[in-house]
Amino acid sequence: MPILLLQVQRVAAIKSHHFHEIKPILETYIAMKRNVKNDERTTRKLQHWPFNKGEQVQLIWNSSPFWYDNKIMINVYFKVERMKENSEGKEVKLGKILADWGTLPALAIQHYYIDGDITKSIPPEGIGEIDITIYSNNVSTYERDWKVQGTNDKGISEALL
Repeated sequence: MPILLLQVQRVAAIKSHHFHEIKPILETYIAMKRNVKNDERTTRKLQHWPFNKGEQVQLIWNSSPFWYDNKIMINVYFKVERMKENSEGKEVKLGKILADWGTLPALAIQHYYIDGDITKSIPPEGIGEIDITIYSNNVSTYERDWKVQGTNDKGISEALL
């Protein structure tokens, strides 16, 4: 079904010359949405998973959001400790994955993930939950520069006080 200018103008105030610029993008988006079932999630796994199949990998950090290719993205950092092939100690492998900012609510630092599946996380042993009340009239923030473990990547660590 083609997208008509009148249909778009009813939803958003848009000029006809702008409509012709965005029409192909809208048609692609609508075609994609028609191919996804209403109850199906479009993002279940992180793309370009650099670890072995079935390997349990720990999330160690996520970057602040940034613009990349007209989307808001984050870098997500994982690590895994595994036995060396010659059985002499352990080696640590780090992985950095570019992910859509929309995946952030499904990610928990220190939790483990398998095969890039963000719908299932495994909490570390001995973890507990605490309730925190933040009173908005007495909140301050603390920021400091941060170097992501095992990389040369830098970020800012932010905390509420």
